[in-house]
Amino acid sequence: MQQIADKFGVTRPTIFSNALTDRGGRSYIGGRMPSAISVRTRRRLWIRSGGYCAFPDCNQTLLEPIEGADDDTNVGIECHIVSRKDSPAVARSVSSLTPAERQDFASLIADRHGFSNLVLMCARHSLIIDDPHAGFDVARVVQIKRAHEATMNAKRSDAQRRADDLVLRYAAIIDGWQQRVGLDEWQTRYGRVFGDGHPRMDAEHLNDLSEARRWMFSRVWPGTEPVLEEAFENFRYVAQDLV
Repeated sequence: MQQIADKFGVTRPTIFSNALTDRGGRSYIGGRMPSAISVRTRRRLWIRSGGYCAFPDCNQTLLEPIEGADDDTNVGIECHIVSRKDSPAVARSVSSLTPAERQDFASLIADRHGFSNLVLMCARHSLIIDDPHAGFDVARVVQIKRAHEATMNAKRSDAQRRADDLVLRYAAIIDGWQQRVGLDEWQTRYGRVFGDGHPRMDAEHLNDLSEARRWMFSRVWPGTEPVLEEAFENFRYVAQDLV
């Protein structure tokens, strides 16, 4: 059991902390585990935005290199078009929308953390579009997002598109894994396995872990991120030992 604890981590699967990154050192999870924005949605947003602020004529890169390091400093803000909070202090909150806007943008309201309701901005322009006095209504920000993403998409080569597709395939697997193991409740679900020398687990959570192991085994892996795939293979072996 101690061997499993060393491999698995006591409070969460720390073996994934370095593995869930792309070859540029950028996290698939975005530094927050878990998040209301899915891994695949976040990766898609950054890919489609090209890593640049979407505000017209800004063109600020949102990943600043760190000298002597493999990683970059993330200076981007993932902005909600329809505000995730209903507050008069924030632009485009649901209560401030007209009946026509609520009808036209019902899909954005229903899926506040979905790709269509997110736009990537630098810190300065994220504050500008969220100022309720600045006049950036939903339709205007949607148009800004679409125009910027279309411009970035036109610059992507076929090779880059194929590479991006592989990244999104990995991201979808990570999302499925997070959901199945209940990562947001990791300590509650599995902390007792290693916590006091008397390993125990609720039957429901044991079944979830078993299902996650079977699900991981059935995935078709792209084969381009061996470190990530090895980390998930370790998880599968550990889960097999537990169940």
